[in-house]
Amino acid sequence: MMNRYIDYLKSKIEFLPWVSVIFTSAVDRKRVDEILESAVNIKTERFKRVKTGIFNNFMEQVVYKHPPTGNKKSHSPKIYY
Repeated sequence: MMNRYIDYLKSKIEFLPWVSVIFTSAVDRKRVDEILESAVNIKTERFKRVKTGIFNNFMEQVVYKHPPTGNKKSHSPKIYY
């Protein structure tokens, strides 16, 4: 049952493949520690630094797959960092 629901959720959020699903119960105190552990991991990942070259390569791939739309006056997006 839970696997079917996980499949359903993942089909609804295909654009977020890295998201994990954790079933919990505050009443029964089940898997609350997993949520807290995930929150700590998220905080750690949130403050990670990405090197400029890696970021530029990533953005190049994104723009290649999803080029910006525009008209004659449009220009390439600029990222300030």
